[in-house]
Amino acid sequence: MMDQNIYEFTNYHFEQEPVVYKNVDKSESISSIVAFDLTQSQCIMLGIKLEKIMRQYISSFEHVLNIKQKNKKGKKERDHLFCVNGFKKIYAELKSNLNLDTEKRVKTAEKVKQISSEEQCDGFLVSLRYYTEVPTLVKLRYKGVKVLSVSEYFKLFDIECPFGNIEMGYKIWLNQVAKKIIT
Repeated sequence: MMDQNIYEFTNYHFEQEPVVYKNVDKSESISSIVAFDLTQSQCIMLGIKLEKIMRQYISSFEHVLNIKQKNKKGKKERDHLFCVNGFKKIYAELKSNLNLDTEKRVKTAEKVKQISSEEQCDGFLVSLRYYTEVPTLVKLRYKGVKVLSVSEYFKLFDIECPFGNIEMGYKIWLNQVAKKIIT
């Protein structure tokens, strides 16, 4: 029998039951294009900050009005809701990771459809992971919902994408925001 030393006991435990790490596919996550590792909570914070900064930036153009109201209990949150040129409404759900399980994927698509119906406007799912084009295989997972990349999203507002036609500019901005979160 082993001495009752917690350190030796711990080593023995892991010899008998090694930890098996699950290979996580981060290819559809925004963390795959950030230059350093982020914890899950930092990834969530990154998504929240990007959503807010983009909302502020888009609504800084005089032809775009942010009409998103404060979140109300019992009502689904609207990530982005704008009125363009005084008449065209645009609703968007922004996601930093589209690699969702089937149940969450269906709920996300249903949310976009429900809110766009309630708001009587076009609804979009914006993947913050993809700058120029969302792969077709990813789009097909979200039936009945238009899935956009970041640059496609800016085009909806007739706003020149602030990163030009260069994905590297977008990556630099993502890393700038991520660094602010971890420091």
